[in-house]
Amino acid sequence: MKNKWFKVGALLAAAWLVAACSVPGGKLQGPAGGFTALQTTQANEAVLVFFREGGSDARVPLVLANDRVVGSLLADRYAQARVCAGALMAGTADRAETVGVPRYQALTAQAGQVIYLQVNDNPAGPFSVTPVPAEQARQRLDKLQMASHIINRHVPDCTPKQAAVVPAVATPPVPVVVPTVPVVLKRVQLGADALFQFDKSGEKDMLPKGRDAVDALAREIRAQGVQIERLRVVGHTDRLGTEAYNLKLSQARADTVVARLRAGGLAMPIAAEGRGEQEPVTTQCEGQQASKALVACLQPDRRVAIELIGSVPQTGGTLAP
Repeated sequence: MKNKWFKVGALLAAAWLVAACSVPGGKLQGPAGGFTALQTTQANEAVLVFFREGGSDARVPLVLANDRVVGSLLADRYAQARVCAGALMAGTADRAETVGVPRYQALTAQAGQVIYLQVNDNPAGPFSVTPVPAEQARQRLDKLQMASHIINRHVPDCTPKQAAVVPAVATPPVPVVVPTVPVVLKRVQLGADALFQFDKSGEKDMLPKGRDAVDALAREIRAQGVQIERLRVVGHTDRLGTEAYNLKLSQARADTVVARLRAGGLAMPIAAEGRGEQEPVTTQCEGQQASKALVACLQPDRRVAIELIGSVPQTGGTLAP
């Protein structure tokens, strides 16, 4: 009997959890209140907290920490990211842009510090970020929510780099070198439905239009020369299917695009990542069953993003276009 009531209690608790974490139409909603900042995992680490009060989900910003996209920030949401202490860049870009150039705010973080950044909606221009005092920010964050799909799990390598020891010799004065920070110079988003046959990922599954788009991008990158230091290719899927399958499919598509870029003559470092369904673009697609209407609605989520990464001077407190 005791075991029976334990099972009933567990079922009721699960039902309550599902009801509390979902809204009509099958859309997930994160927890509200009780904000807690990420804990640093390394001695030389800091945390960035991006938050957005109000705004419209019709126009949504991407938030970036140095050369990585933290996630997309819906209205009244926040997102966090671990970064290495020292000079860094916090950026924003318009998620809806097919080709987006982020705007960055130069910052300096101390080890163990949490920096709070408000994302501003500018109806007549691009998104921007403004640093906010910690106490004021925490009070406002307690009223917001965190959507689960923008939880950033990336942990940077903040191991101090050992400088090579060079014997002291008489040399002319060395010019002062302005430190640089790696950032995303451009983001190019290619729709997976235009790249691949539905639910496919291999080279033979690429559509002619998709091959042409990747080849054209390779030519453009070669023409830009040393400005671009490396690339990151990120595959995304919609939420239909299992999480494990979507992760595998998105990684396979990213790998195929990397191979095509290599075939197009790019010799620079290129990383491929699959993020599955973790970073959706759509916000209004309702339902869970793979109907024709839902598949069409979720089409923007099926994409491959190519991030062109280079270094910019870190000048402290200025916005870079």
